[in-house]
Formats: sequence, C-alpha cells, structure tokens
Amino acid sequence: MSDVPAAGWTGRWISAVGASVTRNASEGDPMFARLLLPLGPVRLHWRPAENEAHFSLDVAGAGALVLAHLSSMDVQIEWGRSLRSGTPVLLARDWNHDWGWHGRSSAGTMILRGDRDGASSFNPITGQDEFLRQVEAHERIHMIQYDQAWILWGEPMEERFMEWIGAGPELVRYADFSVHGLLFWGLGHLLPYDHLPWEYEAHAISGTDWDR
Repeated sequence: MSDVPAAGWTGRWISAVGASVTRNASEGDPMFARLLLPLGPVRLHWRPAENEAHFSLDVAGAGALVLAHLSSMDVQIEWGRSLRSGTPVLLARDWNHDWGWHGRSSAGTMILRGDRDGASSFNPITGQDEFLRQVEAHERIHMIQYDQAWILWGEPMEERFMEWIGAGPELVRYADFSVHGLLFWGLGHLLPYDHLPWEYEAHAISGTDWDR
C-alpha cells in the first residue's frame, strides 16, 4: 500500500477531515463548516459553504525543513516518497547514531535514515528497501498525530494567544506557529521512548517493532 501514489497523502487528508469535523462540532458549527488540510509545510483553510479558502504557512514545519538542510546530516529530498506521504521526506546519509530509531518526524518533516548499505534506500520507484518502507509507515502516523493535535487544540490555543497579544489579523490568518509541537518535544525528552503514548500508537498501527 505504501507504494500507491499519494497513499499517505490521502490518508493524511482523510484524518484531517475527521479532525476538522470534530473541531467544528466542538465549536457548534455545521459538520463541514471549515476544513483544515495539510499540504506539507502549507495548510489549506477551506470553508465550502462560503466558497472561501486561503493558505497559511506552518512556520514550525518550514523551519524544521530548513534546519534539516542546514544540519550536518547530509540530507536529500525524496520526491517520490514526499508525494506519496504529502509531506517533505528527507534521507539523511550522515545519520545521528545516538537516535535509536531509523526515522524521525519533526514538525511535519519526515527524516529517514539513508546511510544503510545498498542503493535501494535511494530508489523510491523500485520500493526494494522493505526496512525503509516500514519506518516510513511508522513516521506517517506521526504526521497524522501532528495534524490532529494542531487542528483539535493547537490552532484554537494559538488563535486565542494571538488575540490576547494583539497580533494583526494578517499574521493570524497566514502564519501557524504550531507551538503544540513544543509539548511533544518536551515530553519526548522527559519520558522514556517506550513510555510515549504516540509511539505506542504509531507502532500499533504501522506494525513496526520497538527495537527498530
């Protein structure tokens, strides 16, 4: 299934629609009053009934993408995997071996280990590297978790904060700072890996092992 074009992207959008419906219901709005759909480091805000839509920048996601390219990991973007997943997917050929797992998700950017033996790791068309495909499936779950957390409570919290500090309407409309990611980052450093609830969920859904 991971080789189907846009498979991960489709799943990510279906999940985002479900989270949007939940958000609308919690605010007393019609089911599809507003749909919030991720497009890599950009988000589509769509109100079908009003025929109104605009895009906003996921500042944290764009920042993570830039920082990955500026790091010493020697990354290259995998266009095939990125199009399938609906988010930037990078292969890091100088992997940080202090990281126990072989994939990382940072604010909507997926980084996969790319220093394994064999050229198949760098060929998204043949799909011969089963190990990377499993890691990719696991990290896709983290993408969905990131989206859901932003839609359900990250953006509402951010909107209230921006109103409180008197931020201009254009900033609120076109920039998402995704500060909810700081909570995940903090808990990820405070709790052991095998105590993180989002890791339990990702392993259970993707069928990956804890010792990967």
